[in-house]
Amino acid sequence: MKTLKYVGLVLSLTGLWGGVADATVIYFDDFSGDGTGGLVGTAPDITTGGATWSGFTVGTVWQDNGSITNNNNQRRNVFLPIAPEAGKVYTAKIDVVRIGTTDSFAFGFTETNDGNDGFPLEADSLNASPWMTSFAVNGNVNSYLGPANDGAGTQVSVMDPDRFNTLQMVLDTSDATWTVEFFLNGGSIRGPAGFTENPNINYIGFGRYNTGTFQVDNFELSVVPEPVSVGLLGFGGLMLLTLRSHLWRRL
Repeated sequence: MKTLKYVGLVLSLTGLWGGVADATVIYFDDFSGDGTGGLVGTAPDITTGGATWSGFTVGTVWQDNGSITNNNNQRRNVFLPIAPEAGKVYTAKIDVVRIGTTDSFAFGFTETNDGNDGFPLEADSLNASPWMTSFAVNGNVNSYLGPANDGAGTQVSVMDPDRFNTLQMVLDTSDATWTVEFFLNGGSIRGPAGFTENPNINYIGFGRYNTGTFQVDNFELSVVPEPVSVGLLGFGGLMLLTLRSHLWRRL
């Protein structure tokens, strides 16, 4: 019984030492609408502060089932508000499939929320940073530190551009210089890469360029605090380490 008590305490201390908190979901949307209404003005399945998707509500628009299929050369973007705080790690991801398209899709963080400005996010008015794009001609994915087309990475090919592919970014604001790591279908394709200047972020969004036709699914933005370090634990942390070492010797 004494051994079990020690084991339980050691496991508890190990959890404290790990310092990894569960992620808090800020937004999640599975775009479960019936496709007869626009996405703009609707709330994600999980939202924060009552936020709803913003963007244009006239002409070609993203539908509430996550599709945009009219290729009439109207650029369309949708956004949700987010202002990253220092000392946290944000993960943003979305699944996207092209639908016989000849133009591109983009996903990322922006300073402004112009629903009709051009994705991929080369438009200076959006001041996008960081962001990713999927090129319609071959589905290849590229990453940008921004703003706009600055800090471009190297194109990464996809196995099948005509199935859902997952674009993901991990934005780490723990240090004075923020970093971002880019992922494609769960595998890291770039980073963590540091910014020359930390981006000004007020929104996260996605959109199509010109005549692009796409379907999206499983959009999610989550956050965790930065991991607890020895420095943050301070004297209390050293006491925990000492006690844990002692308990292991008793075992």
